[in-house]
Amino acid sequence: MRKFALCLLLFSFSFSEICADKIDKKLLVDSAARGELEQVKAIIESGKLPVDSKLFEGQILPLDLLPYFLNRLFKGLTALMKAVQNGHAEIVKYLLSQGADANAKENEKGFAPLHFAATKGDVEIAKILLDNGADINSKANGWTPVLIAADHGNARLVQFLISQGAIIDAQEPEYFIVLENVKRFKPEQFRRIEKILLSYQKSRE
Repeated sequence: MRKFALCLLLFSFSFSEICADKIDKKLLVDSAARGELEQVKAIIESGKLPVDSKLFEGQILPLDLLPYFLNRLFKGLTALMKAVQNGHAEIVKYLLSQGADANAKENEKGFAPLHFAATKGDVEIAKILLDNGADINSKANGWTPVLIAADHGNARLVQFLISQGAIIDAQEPEYFIVLENVKRFKPEQFRRIEKILLSYQKSRE
């Protein structure tokens, strides 16, 4: 009976610690998403959490309690990813200065911060990430940041990424998907995107 009571006490303590940890992670990631720089600084400088702590969205219990393969069902998002996603450049700079990994990947699609910047067409944040070691040709389910930028009709970012060394393989299926998607859903950007991609291919011949 004593052993059972002791085990229950230890479990309760561990579970409380895990829940508190999850609350801290949520506060950090949510603060970064909202652009609350001072709050982000306070959490990081308290030393409670690693700067790359992941918040597993859509899960009530912490995924640390589940086998690894279940983690891939949920996005593990870092504060850096949410700051990039929502265009908060100052928080991006701060988190990177504190050691945030510019190449950390979320669990669902393998998106790194630069992939999120590509969906938004954010040249400023893309430059910050590249200056801090982001892999310009990192793939997420076969998609590089430059192809994601093109797929979203973000011509200015496509041009910038190419100028920084992004590689586009015209034989990849994603390349043809991009051309079809932009032509179909973003006709106003299609000609410019197509011109940039064709110009890139000619320069590689």
